[in-house]
Amino acid sequence: MSDPFMPPPPAPNHTSSDGTAKNDTIKSEPDTEPVVHREPIDIEQPFKTLNAVPRIIEPWEQYRADVANYDEQVAEKMLDLMLNVRAWAEARPTFEDIKGETEVRKRLEEIEKREDIQEATRKKVMSFIDVVRAAIASLTGPGASTVP
Repeated sequence: MSDPFMPPPPAPNHTSSDGTAKNDTIKSEPDTEPVVHREPIDIEQPFKTLNAVPRIIEPWEQYRADVANYDEQVAEKMLDLMLNVRAWAEARPTFEDIKGETEVRKRLEEIEKREDIQEATRKKVMSFIDVVRAAIASLTGPGASTVP
C-alpha cells in the first residue's frame, strides 16, 4: 500500500539503442536563452560612454517644462476664478440695492393705489350719507328736527 504523504518514485531509466540512459519525465519548459544577453567583459576594453542627453537630461527637462506649464495654467485659472468671485461679490450689493429699490417702489405704488381706492370709497360713502340725510329731511318735513 502506498503512503499518501510519500512522493511517487522517479520514472525508470531506459536505455536507448545507442546505449545512453534516457529519463521518461516530460520537461515542462524547454531550455531558453537568458533574458539579458551579456557580452563577455574584457578588462582592457573601455566602457561604453553613456549619452545622458537623450536618455536623462532631455526627458527631465521636458518633465520640468510640463510641470512649469501645468503650474502656470493652474495659477492662471485660479486667478481668473478669484477675479470672477471678486467681481460677483462687488456687483452683488449693487444688484441687491436695485432689487430692493424696485420692490419698495412696487409696494409704495400698491399703497398709493389702495389710498386712492379708499379715498374714492370715502367720497362715495359721504355722498351716500348726504343722500340719506336729504331723504330723511324730505320725509320728516320742514318742521321736523334735523338729523345730525
